[in-house]
Amino acid sequence: MEEEVLKRIQNIRKNKGFTYENLTNDLNISTAAYRKIELNKTKLTLERLSQIAEALETKVEDL
Repeated sequence: MEEEVLKRIQNIRKNKGFTYENLTNDLNISTAAYRKIELNKTKLTLERLSQIAEALETKVEDL
């Protein structure tokens, strides 16, 4: 299930034209830290999921 969410995050990010840098600036984390999330090498918390949804201008439910 988490992999599906991460795939949706990646697709939405790309479709909206967000780069890693755009998103990581909004999230106030390093690009390396964000890449680990997208690559499922770091646990995605509900709090971080909410922050990512907000940065992507979408709802958590859509992820």
